[in-house]
Amino acid sequence: MHFVRKMRKISCDGRGRSDRLCQRSWGCTSSQGWRGLKTRQERAGVMLWDMQRLMDYAEGLDYVDAERIGCVGFSGGGQASMWLAAMDERISLAVISGYLHNYPESMLHSHLCCCNYFLGLWELADVSDICSLIAPRPLFLGNGDEDVENGPRGIAGPVEQAEFLAWHRRGGLQSPDRWE
Repeated sequence: MHFVRKMRKISCDGRGRSDRLCQRSWGCTSSQGWRGLKTRQERAGVMLWDMQRLMDYAEGLDYVDAERIGCVGFSGGGQASMWLAAMDERISLAVISGYLHNYPESMLHSHLCCCNYFLGLWELADVSDICSLIAPRPLFLGNGDEDVENGPRGIAGPVEQAEFLAWHRRGGLQSPDRWE
């Protein structure tokens, strides 16, 4: 076990949140956020772009060790951590909490906010597939067993996602029972 002796925190207000409120809000419930789906400017993609720019900024700070940058997030922050770690290899470890849901049972069934959607992605991949892109870097996953966003089967969906991810990390290439 390693203990952190020194840690710096840098966080980013998402568009349409906190200090970044504006008339053309990209907030989760805003019509602008939903309209972005129609124009292929999905909120998750905009959020990822913002987070990558934050990484660019952090790397330029003299007190930041660029080889030891991690990301931690809960719920929407878990989503941001997932996408950033999956798409940016500058992240050396990720903690994703409250976001290991699956698209068919949770996101499409629960009608979550627009920040969860990339149009058509659920036809090609699921959240565990995106998390698998983080390998071989360290990844910690956490979900509440009574989280209503888990979907109609409760924690069973996220558990299946975690089991698939663990199978993939052990060297699996394609699960015969996963794809039909």
